[in-house]
Amino acid sequence: MKKILLPALLALAALGTASVARAQTTAATTGASAYKLQPQLSTLGWEGKAVTHGHIGTIQFTGGDLLVKNNMVVGGTTTVDMKTIKATDITDVEQHTKFVGHMSSQDFFGVEKNPTSTFKIVSVTPIKGAAAAADNATIAGDMTIKGVTNRITFPAKVGV
Repeated sequence: MKKILLPALLALAALGTASVARAQTTAATTGASAYKLQPQLSTLGWEGKAVTHGHIGTIQFTGGDLLVKNNMVVGGTTTVDMKTIKATDITDVEQHTKFVGHMSSQDFFGVEKNPTSTFKIVSVTPIKGAAAAADNATIAGDMTIKGVTNRITFPAKVGV
């Protein structure tokens, strides 16, 4: 589950249920407008799967921004608070506490030493011929968890 859950958590951060507000600044290097993520209005949904089981849940953003140029997302960065991870499908309090404790331990996210994780979008490539309700772009970005950064790529539904 570790190999799938780690990328899944922050891959979704780029475009999760993030609410953004227009920032006063413009990203000079890209000519894009920056929109600040509003953590109090935003939640990241995650899904982790293993061969025989899986879990779903939420985690809270601490901040971030999306860069928009010509009505297209062209970049951005998000940060999540790893101490806010919850499994919404585990309703038993004891089981939930055990799961969150394990995910927070050094075996997984090591949240005491690594309280936040980030995702930085480096490219957004439109998927030609994508249906209106389907994923319409491929996102590539640098995900940092426990101080380790890896480039990941995933399909997403992107809109402005």
